[in-house]
Order: sequence, then structure tokens, then C-alpha cells
Amino acid sequence: MRERGGKVKAFPVPNTSKDCLQRIIGKHISPGATIYSDEHRSYQGLSEAGYKHEAVNHKRGEYVRGKVHTNSLESFWAVFKRAYHGTYHWMSPKHMASYVKEFTGRLNLGKDTMSCLESLFSQGWSDGGSLGNNWRSRQ
Repeated sequence: MRERGGKVKAFPVPNTSKDCLQRIIGKHISPGATIYSDEHRSYQGLSEAGYKHEAVNHKRGEYVRGKVHTNSLESFWAVFKRAYHGTYHWMSPKHMASYVKEFTGRLNLGKDTMSCLESLFSQGWSDGGSLGNNWRSRQ
């Protein structure tokens, strides 16, 4: 999930069935919100569930229709897949949530190293947060 112009919320899901995905959507997205998706059958019925839903049909070659597109979220997954093939080569299903969380954090924190560090430290990581406990001072 990605808010337009905002942050990504991503995590592994057990399956892509309509019941599973719509339960997750209901937990993380307020009714009345607009959801842009592709034509996957699991998204059918979102309008009846109280969402404004519009979809592009990739099978018909439609990728953008005005404001309706999934490009920003697809970009996130493309970067994740490049890391899989180029850096990790294999990801354990046991630790998949950690891999996804790492890339979600990278995207949400900022584009360069300094902005990422500034964001981490501004969130209290330097005073005993989980990252701060692992840092060693070289004196």
C-alpha cells in the first residue's frame, strides 16, 4: 500500500485471495478513501465495502488513466526485486518480513544516507533505541 505522495506500508501476506486482501485493506485503509489498483479479481467489491475504487487494466495495455495508476507502488516492488537478484540472491521465507521492512524503511526515510540518519536520530534512536544499542563508540 502506498499513500499518494506519501509512505509505503508493505509486509508479506499469506495469500492474494479476495478475503485476505480485503481484510488487510479494511485494517489499514479508512472507508471512504480512494483506492487505485490493477484489475486483480481480489479488489472487486471494494466500492461496495465503502471505498472509492478505480482500477487500470494491465491486461488490456492500460497503465495510466488520469490519476489512476499503480506506478509508484510497482516501483517500490521493482527496487525490492532488484535487491533480491543483485544483492541477496536468495531470501528466506522465515525472514521475508525483515527484508520487506528494510526496503520500506529505506523508501520512507529518505533518498540519501544523511537524510536517513537524521531521520533515525530524530526518532530517538541515538538514546538507547534498538539501533543505538548496537552502535559501538570508537575512542
